[in-house]
Amino acid sequence: MSDDIRISMFEVVGSPFCVASDDGEKVHKHLDAALRSNQEVVLSFHNVTALTTPFLTAAIGELYGTFSEEKIRSLLKVEDIAPDDLAFLESVVRDVKLYFKDPQRFNQIFQEVLGDNDDEVSGNFDFNDQVITEICKNNGFTLITNDSDFKTQEIPILTANSNLL
Repeated sequence: MSDDIRISMFEVVGSPFCVASDDGEKVHKHLDAALRSNQEVVLSFHNVTALTTPFLTAAIGELYGTFSEEKIRSLLKVEDIAPDDLAFLESVVRDVKLYFKDPQRFNQIFQEVLGDNDDEVSGNFDFNDQVITEICKNNGFTLITNDSDFKTQEIPILTANSNLL
């Protein structure tokens, strides 16, 4: 892969903290351009010390809304990534692919949770909580959390939070 494009997340973001979705969009623009040109791209995680779901969703996850999984897998490679960060990235990608499999369903859930007006939302059960709940329901998972947002959900929960027991 001598003609591949190399992208350093550290250099694009200008920080070891890859946490903001805006910064993820900066990385996404580079990846999108490379994939549109059918160029192989190597994404380096060198010097990255912090990653978040919003960043990874914006940087990499959104690619699944534009390109096929096969194209992404054949053209995008990652390097210099710690094993726990790779597992985190794979988890984010798995969830994003679930979203893009049926975005109307997730958008409907989003509307049901938020309603037409964000000011009408009561409690702290947000879109991410709904996605987590749906993933647990669909896969028979038990959620391990101390977050009381899940108190009224019909999923098995393992917790030390006495308010959830």
